[in-house]
Amino acid sequence: MAVCALRETINFGEDKNSTFTPIEIAGTYASDGRQLDERFELLRNSKSHADSGREGFRVELHGGNFAKIDNQAIIEFVCDKNRTGLEENELDDRKKEPDSEDGDKGKDTEGEDKDGKGQSLKRRDEASGCGDSNASLRFCKYGIDEPEKGKKIRTLRLEWRTKHACEDTPAEPSESSSWGFFTWFIIM
Repeated sequence: MAVCALRETINFGEDKNSTFTPIEIAGTYASDGRQLDERFELLRNSKSHADSGREGFRVELHGGNFAKIDNQAIIEFVCDKNRTGLEENELDDRKKEPDSEDGDKGKDTEGEDKDGKGQSLKRRDEASGCGDSNASLRFCKYGIDEPEKGKKIRTLRLEWRTKHACEDTPAEPSESSSWGFFTWFIIM
């Protein structure tokens, strides 16, 4: 299992020229000896006082490395009895500039329209965290932390609100052949 990201670099001087750079966030990479080293923790047992009243669990996944800095992913699965975990995408609803004469369609004030529907993914402010979205899976942060003096680690933080993180959720009968919640988690 691996958690990866893609960084897209666009050369605006050429028509439709872009480069994708894979970023290893977490996983087992035998060639480098890096291990996933997964850790699970109930939120109520967390050392943080902010987590003491929350129901759910935290998953830490390690092993990634990008630009000679170790990477990790921290995903908090938070109990929300009214969510399946698949609700809403985080789309940007900023006003778009009108189409220009050179053919640029739907360009917004901060970036390109990624899906061709006049919407792009939201850009985050550091201070906003992940509390301003109604989506079940929320991006909180991707940045460099310094857990120990002199040791830097780049951390991807996600929060996933779902009924499947609740301790008292009954098992649902399998009536359809659709993919389940954790299948989507592994794919993401």
